[in-house]
Amino acid sequence: MNQQQETWPSLWQEIANLIAELADVPVALIMRKKDNSMEVIVRSNNTEDNPYHLGDEEALCHDLYCHHVIQTDSPLLIQNALKLDKWKNTPDIKLGMISYYGLPIHLPDGESFGTFCILDRKERHFDEKFQRLMQLLVNSIESSLAIHSENNKLSKELQQHEHYNALTNLPTQSLGQLKYSHKDALNLSILFIRNIQAFDIRDNLGLVDAQRLAQEFYSQVKLCVPNGVEIYYISNSELILVHSTSSPDTLAGETETLACLLRELFSSPLELDGKKITVPVSIGCAFSYNNEHRFEEVLDMATVACTQGSQSGKTFHIFNPEQQKLRQHHYEVTQQFPNAFVNSEFYLNFQPIISAETNKIVGCEALVRWNNAQLGMVYPDEFIPLAEKCGAMAQLGDWILDQALSDLKRWAIDHNPDFYISINISSTQFNQDDFTDKVKAKLQQYQISPNNILLEMTETALLHNQKQVMKHCQELSQLGIKIALDDFGTGFSSLSHLHDFPIDIVKIDKSFIFSLNTSKKSEQLVKGILSLGKMLDLKVVAEGVESLDVCQNLKSLRCDFMQGYYWDRPLSSEDFESTYINRND
Repeated sequence: MNQQQETWPSLWQEIANLIAELADVPVALIMRKKDNSMEVIVRSNNTEDNPYHLGDEEALCHDLYCHHVIQTDSPLLIQNALKLDKWKNTPDIKLGMISYYGLPIHLPDGESFGTFCILDRKERHFDEKFQRLMQLLVNSIESSLAIHSENNKLSKELQQHEHYNALTNLPTQSLGQLKYSHKDALNLSILFIRNIQAFDIRDNLGLVDAQRLAQEFYSQVKLCVPNGVEIYYISNSELILVHSTSSPDTLAGETETLACLLRELFSSPLELDGKKITVPVSIGCAFSYNNEHRFEEVLDMATVACTQGSQSGKTFHIFNPEQQKLRQHHYEVTQQFPNAFVNSEFYLNFQPIISAETNKIVGCEALVRWNNAQLGMVYPDEFIPLAEKCGAMAQLGDWILDQALSDLKRWAIDHNPDFYISINISSTQFNQDDFTDKVKAKLQQYQISPNNILLEMTETALLHNQKQVMKHCQELSQLGIKIALDDFGTGFSSLSHLHDFPIDIVKIDKSFIFSLNTSKKSEQLVKGILSLGKMLDLKVVAEGVESLDVCQNLKSLRCDFMQGYYWDRPLSSEDFESTYINRND
């Protein structure tokens, strides 16, 4: 941590100002002991004649009041330094400070942290009652210091958890993205390495031994790669190697040499408890010269190359123009966005959300669909990310919000005031300064109560400009609009988001629901998410419910709401209205 930028408890400033006022002195300081000096970290600022400044340092020496307090670990009272030969050379006299009273401050482990002191330009005597007050304030400083230290520790642990994998202690992909997001003129190659039989190995060895094999897998890679090549964890069966250089001429050759080392490494079985286990791998490679592609793009290309290689039986596969066909298709899709709005090609479908307790509908999710005149049906998994990339998401998001509220108004849900419509909001929309104002204007335009609106966002949306997103979420929540975190369980920092953001609902990712009755791990994850929801007073929605067995299981686990094909596929506005809004039951 950069100590110059460290933020100390705000209570300390209040204490310094209070004691300076009570003692009627110009100076109250909290000093921190460094290796060879004392540093001012808090100064009273309620008078104009305090000559000390934050960050001021004085070398440790016997002429320094605070040095004596630290050395003796006891209070020091100097009524008038000018009358004492021992203190005639103290640096504080040069600033006109001749009286001093200071006490030591200790870290939670008992080690010295620094001092709390007051100084004056005139001779002073501080009686026993005042000295006891100073000691009480030191006790308060030490208590807040303990909390501050613990918070710093927890923050580091959370950062470690977010950016490092616990099983292998390797940095994760997110850290790689952060590191390379602002590097210019970079020549970069990424090798994406996948254990293509990871699931078969896990099913035969069991989860625990499979994890131990993964640790050995990564350990061998660490020993194999040369200095300067970085390793990032993707999953227990996947990792990436990142090689960057200032010389574009050597990048391809150095990368191929690295791939050869990996192929040689995994040509021999790994040993685990005396067993020799063959670990077949597929390696995909992609390049970026002079910062031509962003880190994420190179990683995507390397991932595609890895998949293409494993499908063709190749151990090592370089991303080539064949993969560009898909990129070309994506380009064609992005070119259709302007016409799609003009020709009204987008439309909404609605999927019911059911109460697990009453089996009655409580709301619906608005899902955008696109039937393009040239390309036919383009599915959301494809066009939503492309809309984000090409800048069409703001317009599309505005249209979805308009259309959803328009349909909700037409449905006339007065007889069911608790009914809500769930609308997915993109990171692009949350990054708009006026997003909350837009939502408020739409609610007024369509005369919709905020209680009938649920806005869904993914963790990806949270990761972009968190301060802005937090501001919008708090303002929307204050209006009465509910906020949901979608695809819960798939991100790497969900718990911190539940703590920091005003979340009302979490939606369990459908990948866990699909395998709820067939995977013990999925069942335990779902149970954990439901328990967490209860503890945090959050409602939980399970997406992807497609069978009675899964539905009954979720009910037994006390899930709040469910949605999925078991009740209905997404319906047009008219069909949804006739099926769920206008029926008499």
